[in-house]
Amino acid sequence: MRVALLNVIYSAWPRHAGRALMSVCVMLFAGYSYAEQMRAAASMSPSHVIDGAVGFPTTIISNPDVAAAYDAFGNSVAVDDETMIVGVMRDDTLWGSGAGSARVYVRQQGVWVFEAQLLPDDGGAGDFFGASVAVDGDTAVVGAPLWEVAGANAFQINSGAVYVFIRNQGVWQQQAKLTRMNGNSGFSNYMGGAVAVAGDFLIAGAVGSGELRGAVFAYERVAGNWIADEGIYPPPMFDAREFGYAVAMQDRMAVVTSLYVQASTNYGKAYVYARDSDSWALRYYLYPVNGTAADGFGKSIAISNHTILVGAYPDASTGLPGAGSVYAYWSHGGEWRQRARFTANDAMSQDRFGSAVAIVGDNAVVGAPAVDGVGIDQGAVYLFSRSNGNWQQEAKLVDPTGGDGDHLGNAVSMSGPDAVIGIADDDVSETGVDAGSVLVHSGFPAIFSDDLEERR
Repeated sequence: MRVALLNVIYSAWPRHAGRALMSVCVMLFAGYSYAEQMRAAASMSPSHVIDGAVGFPTTIISNPDVAAAYDAFGNSVAVDDETMIVGVMRDDTLWGSGAGSARVYVRQQGVWVFEAQLLPDDGGAGDFFGASVAVDGDTAVVGAPLWEVAGANAFQINSGAVYVFIRNQGVWQQQAKLTRMNGNSGFSNYMGGAVAVAGDFLIAGAVGSGELRGAVFAYERVAGNWIADEGIYPPPMFDAREFGYAVAMQDRMAVVTSLYVQASTNYGKAYVYARDSDSWALRYYLYPVNGTAADGFGKSIAISNHTILVGAYPDASTGLPGAGSVYAYWSHGGEWRQRARFTANDAMSQDRFGSAVAIVGDNAVVGAPAVDGVGIDQGAVYLFSRSNGNWQQEAKLVDPTGGDGDHLGNAVSMSGPDAVIGIADDDVSETGVDAGSVLVHSGFPAIFSDDLEERR
């Protein structure tokens, strides 16, 4: 067990000097026991202020027998209320090297505890099961974009698959395996590179479909069975590429990105779809105002109420190559408009700000996994709040004990006041190089509320 101090640097600290802060950050690793977590929780103390910075005691718990080198624990994360899913896409399992897995954690009496390991009923070496994860209530979705049918021919490799798990009284079981294999048409679909779920609807990105034009495969759960829809494809008016790179859902709304649109200036787009009676209909498409060619618009996406955030890197519109940015769109009367574009206050070249985004109401978390700290490409996460339509940086999270190539912020997810942050290449021990970890930041300052959406 090692203990680290996570620094949270508040950009406008004088405005909050009088605000009581009660935050807990817990570093989670695969394979730890409930007893270890309880001891860790007991050792934590309230946050404190030191020279304009807020230090959050964090406990790092690892099991060398489980946290193996290059596992990439935390390459993907998802949280919904009291349940968290963590992808471990390079995990060596009974299905072979790099077959992948996912871990489920639940919060009990304020402490996140391990609940289950998710494995597919079938699998294979190098499937990268866990490359993407999503959770909604008692339903978890896990993507395996490199899955291929046993004995695959040259036209069937890397077709990809998506697995659905359901929880019943604390027990998880596989409900479905979803693939799109029609003869030889599955070649390098990479289905499951991105997944999202909302109630009984599920979508999965397949960027390799149609010779890299991409597609999103959609399903609806009816009486426990997942029924395939016709799918969502790039609008014919755009010569899109890698459609389905990032996906997000809210109720009966789906948002999909494509990284390149050849017919325009080669910047990406985001597409907003609504579920009609039996199909997904394009309602709007989003693009970056004053965007530049190949700026990576669409690398990440998130939706909350009437707001969509789209990450863009290597966007260099600030004059800093590879620094990255985030575009914010707001809907009124069904019409989506760009309302803001924001970057880190301390942006530097090649930070990859916008690699991951998450939003709840007027609070947002943005990953910048290549920020240099005490180590090169150590990574950082930025917290933003919105007031009167303006986004303002409130905090920057860094780990002063981190090292080169940790990539803190490679994945982020939010639910209520909680933010889950992946550090997929964290070295957890001498034998756990790039084993990975996950940071859970709970209890944002009071300004991070969830009830300001309608005040615009």
